[in-house]
Amino acid sequence: MERKGDTKCRYAYKNCPNTRTTKENGQLHSLCAFHRAKANVVQKIYARKRRLMKRQAREKLEAQRKAQAAAATATTTASSPTTTAKETDELDPPIDPIPYSTHPSDSPPKSALTQDDVATLQDLFEKL
Repeated sequence: MERKGDTKCRYAYKNCPNTRTTKENGQLHSLCAFHRAKANVVQKIYARKRRLMKRQAREKLEAQRKAQAAAATATTTASSPTTTAKETDELDPPIDPIPYSTHPSDSPPKSALTQDDVATLQDLFEKL
């Protein structure tokens, strides 16, 4: 209950002789102008600190999620069989080179063409 003559500041921690400020609607605030300004500054600092802590918690959670996703991809990549070119060369037997020098190019082909093969080839070359 508010008494009409009670215009003294209601600062809780110390007795303040200042008069209470009035609101836009004509009612009295519970604090004087000095203590209201001080309380507003403290409230702004608290709100800023709370927003900062929430933002840091959100960023930390996001970083943890990214780390878990990276670890999951690294695990699947590590479990899949990957070999380097050197390892592949060690696993495969070496390929023997084609011995071109042992087959003279002047020798006739090993299998002779039949008359039917020659006729087919001639027909194909005529169409070109």
